[in-house]
Amino acid sequence: MELDKTTIGLSLILAVVVAMLVFSASLPVTADDATQSATVTKNVTAVVIVNQSGLAANDISAWSFSGVAGETNATPANTGTNGGELQGFAAGTPVTFLNNTHSGAMLVHITAGVWANADLVGTEYYTTTAPTDASNINNDFVYGTSEEITSGSGLAADAKQGLWLKLELKKDGTTTSNFLVESECV
Repeated sequence: MELDKTTIGLSLILAVVVAMLVFSASLPVTADDATQSATVTKNVTAVVIVNQSGLAANDISAWSFSGVAGETNATPANTGTNGGELQGFAAGTPVTFLNNTHSGAMLVHITAGVWANADLVGTEYYTTTAPTDASNINNDFVYGTSEEITSGSGLAADAKQGLWLKLELKKDGTTTSNFLVESECV
């Protein structure tokens, strides 16, 4: 049997290709590494501040404490649709509800901002459990620091969380601070 030059050439090329594949399979493969990054901030629109109805449509933008120097005010009035609603302990009514409008459970963080004239007020306190009296509003804020107020399971979708507040009044005058509600997925 006689082999022609074409058959020998093709056989040789095939042998070289097979040898290259076998040899290259045993070499380590290197690739460029890529770095991914993601920047995520807390959500400021999923949980809304609402009046005592607890309905997401009844949002409020402010509440106010008033009283005599030396008192602790535990009945702030909000800017609800009825011209300002007082927090009431006998009825278990908070000054505001935080309503989760997101489609899933959210961990809720609140921050009481630093007061513009901090000499006028003392410590501000909060609770998310209906108090029997003002002494049970006893979680103090560290002004400007975020406080997580929901448990590990968070605030369920379409659920509401009551918030009761009290503030130590020290000196005559008027001051303001910002109150921030943020959330993140459970």
